[in-house]
Amino acid sequence: MTMKYSSLLALVFFGLLATSQAQGTYRILTEEDPPFNFTQNGEVTGYSAEAVTEIIKRSGGTGKIQVMEWDKAYQLAKQGPNTILFSMMRTDDRMGEFHWVGPIVIAELVALVKSSSDLKTVTLDEAKKLKVGTINGWYSEHSLKKLGFKNLQLYPTSKDAVQALMTGQIDILAMTEASAMAEINAEGLGRESVRKVATLEQLPLYIAISKDVPQKVINKWQDTLDEMARDGTSRKINQKWLGEVFLSAPKN
Repeated sequence: MTMKYSSLLALVFFGLLATSQAQGTYRILTEEDPPFNFTQNGEVTGYSAEAVTEIIKRSGGTGKIQVMEWDKAYQLAKQGPNTILFSMMRTDDRMGEFHWVGPIVIAELVALVKSSSDLKTVTLDEAKKLKVGTINGWYSEHSLKKLGFKNLQLYPTSKDAVQALMTGQIDILAMTEASAMAEINAEGLGRESVRKVATLEQLPLYIAISKDVPQKVINKWQDTLDEMARDGTSRKINQKWLGEVFLSAPKN
């Protein structure tokens, strides 16, 4: 193979790669976390899933959302190529691992107790002295540790965490209000089975994109999300999926 022919093949390969990135053929990953992203009737749906799908549609991209275990999705997103992961909290240790678009929603990390609990309200310092449960690997775990919670009870799923609260294994369940209410409803318990005793933190949730994707694509995604906020699309998606536990949508 001559050097000229080899160089021509290299140009063709990188040209195809650039075309693929420009057209936006992505591997899109998420986990089960209703009402933000979850599987319903064989399709991935929810607030964040619908927002991401709309961004891809408007920006001319393609890709099918896959649901998998968070740790696996996280590692695949770091490796790339052309991989998207949502919804993710942007922490200091994650900042350099991805490009970021968002926030797509600002959720509230809340402290929930059983309705029969004697607790009415709790301060942050008071909550740290109680048995607090959340989900292993979720943004709530990262946030609580950052806030100084030392003795967290970690559960593999939101279902396990809700059951731990209802059976008295923990005093407080710390989750985003939207995720907690979705799981409580799924368990057939009803909103009246729990009470919110504190709002612990505001949690902006983002779309993480593998570092190989060009910055111009990231800028296009962010511009599209901002446009969705301005034209009312984000609010419509919010009202559809979050309803009473609506917390905030991106504001521009």
